[in-house]
Amino acid sequence: MSEAFIADINDENFQGLVVDASIRIPVLVLFWHPDHAESVQSVDLWVSLAEKYPGKFVLGRLNIDDQVMLASQFTVDYDNLPYAKLIKNGAAHGILNESMSEEVCETFIAPHVEETEVEKLRNIAKALVAQGDYDKAFEALKAANQAEPENYNILFDMIDFYLKTGQPDSAKEIYQGLGEHVQQTSHGRQVEAVFYFSELANQGPDIQTVQKTLQEQGVQSEAGLEALFQLSAILVLHGQEDAGAEALAKILQISQSMPNEVKPKAAESFRKLIAIMELKDPEKAPEMRRQMQNLLF
Repeated sequence: MSEAFIADINDENFQGLVVDASIRIPVLVLFWHPDHAESVQSVDLWVSLAEKYPGKFVLGRLNIDDQVMLASQFTVDYDNLPYAKLIKNGAAHGILNESMSEEVCETFIAPHVEETEVEKLRNIAKALVAQGDYDKAFEALKAANQAEPENYNILFDMIDFYLKTGQPDSAKEIYQGLGEHVQQTSHGRQVEAVFYFSELANQGPDIQTVQKTLQEQGVQSEAGLEALFQLSAILVLHGQEDAGAEALAKILQISQSMPNEVKPKAAESFRKLIAIMELKDPEKAPEMRRQMQNLLF
């Protein structure tokens, strides 16, 4: 079951959670002020709608008292409240600037969260992949792509399909055909990071060799740090991002007192891991970024 996408918007996460995210899912930016009673009530109302339509849109709450510069970019102030703006594909697709009842808000968002025929095909494909029926999954994705060839979400679905079915060259071919502006979105950076970790894991030693090196050498040696670096790639590639981050943080921590050649590679891997987390767990990504910066400087 999908979860509601709800986040507090600030300068640090605006690009990822609003602009980039809007390429793959509608984003409702809700402006509010703690001293404006009606706008505070609208927050609770929109949270309920986000929970009613989990995974269908991102609810970004923007406190104009805390985020003055961001609010000014939208030319929204206290007198404009209550105020909400819908963002799709990086551009505004509607403004709600009136008293917000449940009926008014649901009427506003409903056309953007109803499942289209293409979305049905995408969901069918995902279910078929989970069942291991790859042939039928590919046919569903192919039909979706034929219906909307410029839909980047479908192209990312196809990249994910090829990666899961062991066809990295086909995945890269689609990725390289995407425009640079799409490659630089959160989803694009995540895919590029997956390619990066996949190559690291495939080019390095297997997990048994890595574990043996760590047992024999420890981490207070160049060989041990290199093994820990390889382990981080394997962990991330298998969905264990937190453990991968711990391994990379350990390398950077040791590198503060022991110069080595692994440090720059670990720093680059940390940046790639953050790119993955910006999409997978956007609330955790800033924390990881701060951790990396504290260890590097």
